[in-house]
Amino acid sequence: MSEKPDTVDFKLRDYLMPGGCYPYESLAPKMEQARNAGFTVYLWSVPGFLMVAGHPGNEKRPWSVETMGTWRYYSTAAKAIRG
Repeated sequence: MSEKPDTVDFKLRDYLMPGGCYPYESLAPKMEQARNAGFTVYLWSVPGFLMVAGHPGNEKRPWSVETMGTWRYYSTAAKAIRG
């Protein structure tokens, strides 16, 4: 969990092998569960950069990715991760 009570942070390194704590296949479903529970969700890359953000209550644009100043929106966490 994040320091903020209404957010959940996921770290990609926890899902990458070798050394990851969790199976990679569980990342997107866990992110979806957290967003559906009302949390703002963040996925951080291995170097610590924001990769994906999930926004509760926003069904038109639930997942966002910012790349070089351009925002893209996705319907699922899996699609956002793949970009």
